[in-house]
Amino acid sequence: GLLYFCIVVGLYGIGFWMPQVIQTFGLRPLEIGFLTVVPSLVAALGMVLWGARSDRTGERIWHISLPLMLGGAAFAWSAFTSPLGLTMVALTLATLGIYAAIGTFWSLPTAILTGAGAAAGIALVNSIGNLAGLVSPAIVGVIRQATDSFTAALLFLAGALLLGAVIALLFGQAQRARAVASPSART
Repeated sequence: GLLYFCIVVGLYGIGFWMPQVIQTFGLRPLEIGFLTVVPSLVAALGMVLWGARSDRTGERIWHISLPLMLGGAAFAWSAFTSPLGLTMVALTLATLGIYAAIGTFWSLPTAILTGAGAAAGIALVNSIGNLAGLVSPAIVGVIRQATDSFTAALLFLAGALLLGAVIALLFGQAQRARAVASPSART
């Protein structure tokens, strides 16, 4: 649930704040609309290709962690770039990282949770994660208003994604330790 929370923080950051970040370059609403399509198109293609690669290799943890690292680094980069072109590249990479991680993420709960408790467990994970939709936009808005800049807000989003990457790696380490300790736990 906490891992999904971190992913959703980034997802809401892109959805709510990317148009406003682009607006700081003095563009008209139609131009902003067209520019916000680009990261989504790249992310849609990347999500499918990354998910297919994860399915082909059977590896999940790195296929969640690496895109979150990319997204976190890209958010941090976008906080310090000034030309619109570089900012768009950074925001596109952040969007790509978030969506690539989401696709692979949902293979974890469905693989771990089975039986009668699976529906409740998946609902709990989803509920915890979606709490980010409540708190993340507010936190970013408060940071933005307090600093009169998107720099610290974008760094907050970067930190959330990087925390998610660490959580994914720790989860993978715990899974491996459990598998070694109990050979019957290998599935």
